[in-house]
Amino acid sequence: MLKSTFSVRHMHGRPLRYCTRWNLYNSMVLNAGERLGPYEILDRIGAGGMGEVYRARDTRLNRDVAIKVSSSQFTERFEREARAVAALNHPHICQLYDVGPDFLVTSSPPTSC
Repeated sequence: MLKSTFSVRHMHGRPLRYCTRWNLYNSMVLNAGERLGPYEILDRIGAGGMGEVYRARDTRLNRDVAIKVSSSQFTERFEREARAVAALNHPHICQLYDVGPDFLVTSSPPTSC
């Protein structure tokens, strides 16, 4: 399994999971202003069968990122996706910045086409 580069996921002194709601897919529902480690959630981009995607701000490096939260703990499929993305280097493919126990942090998608 892939390991997170940070382990603290707290908000107001409590673990983040107790500060959020859960959706029908059993995925965390994060709201604008909440934090996932050093990442401040800005808004929700979309959702799918594997989880939800959020636009966020990396407060350590002052850059926009996308966070994909898995609907369950890291699965083999999620791990394969992380390894595949990390192995690629192309201007039209997102870059993997960070991995958590149930989320991936990638470069942010463009805001306009």
